[in-house]
Amino acid sequence: MLPFTSSHRSGILHILLVAVLVNVSIAFQNLPVPKYSSAAGTTARKTTTQQYSVIDTLASIGNVAPPQPMLNGKKKLLQTLLKDTYLASNVDNMKCVYKASRDGWSAIDFHNCVDNRGSGLVVARTRTGITLGGFNPNGWRSTDDYYLSNAAFLWYAKGNNNINNNNSAVKCPIGSSSNAAVYDYATGGPCFGSADFVLGEPKAAVMGGFTGPDMEDSTKNAGSLRTGKCGFSGAYDFDKGWPVRGQFSLVEVEVYCNGDGSTKKKSFW
Repeated sequence: MLPFTSSHRSGILHILLVAVLVNVSIAFQNLPVPKYSSAAGTTARKTTTQQYSVIDTLASIGNVAPPQPMLNGKKKLLQTLLKDTYLASNVDNMKCVYKASRDGWSAIDFHNCVDNRGSGLVVARTRTGITLGGFNPNGWRSTDDYYLSNAAFLWYAKGNNNINNNNSAVKCPIGSSSNAAVYDYATGGPCFGSADFVLGEPKAAVMGGFTGPDMEDSTKNAGSLRTGKCGFSGAYDFDKGWPVRGQFSLVEVEVYCNGDGSTKKKSFW
C-alpha cells in the first residue's frame, strides 16, 4: 500500500473545497424569485428558508440585502410597532411598497414608490447588521416642507438583526417640544427631525426656502439611500441604547404602507 502523504491530504481538501463551492453556486442559481406580498402574509414557499439559508446568514451581518421584505411574516412585531397609530387596525394589509434593493436606491426611486400612499413605516438595515427605522404618520408627497406630529417615532431592534423577537423593538417618541417631526424633501429619502435620522440626504440644499417638488435637476440632486446619518437634533427622545451615531452605510431600506389603497393621498396628524 502506498503511504498517505501530505500531498494526498492537500488533494482531498482541494476536492472537498471545490465540491462545497459548486453546491453553494447551485443553491444560489436555484433561488426562487422572492414574493413581495403582504408584510404580515405567510405565502412564501416552504423551501424558502432552506434555499435562502446562505443569503440570510450574510444578510444578518449586513453584507447583503435581505432577499425578502424584512417584516414578512412578522405580524406581532408589526402590531407592536404600529400600536396606537392610524395603521394599527390595518396590520394585515401592510405591504412593502418600497424596497431599495428591488426598486432603486435613489431618492427619486423612493418617492416614486411611497408618495401619496399615506402613513409609512421605515425599516432599514445597516452594513453592520443593525435594524432600525421610523414611523411617518403624514406620509410623503415631495413637498420640500416639514410636518408637525405627535405620533411620529423612531425605533430600533435590540441586538443585531433581532427582529425575529417580537419584544425586540424599542420606540423613541417625538419630543414634547419638537417643532418638526418629518421633513419631506423631494430629492431626499426619509428624514426624521432636521438631523435625528436621515436616509438619502439631498446632494444640494434647498435654497431660498422651500421650492417644491419641481426644482430643476431633481435627479442630479437626489440623495442615495445607501447612506444615512444620525445627528441628534433634539426632535426625538432617544433611548440610551440607540445603536447608531454619525454616518452609516445601508444594505437595505424598506417602507411599509397600507396595501389596500384606503390611505392613498391620505395622512394622519
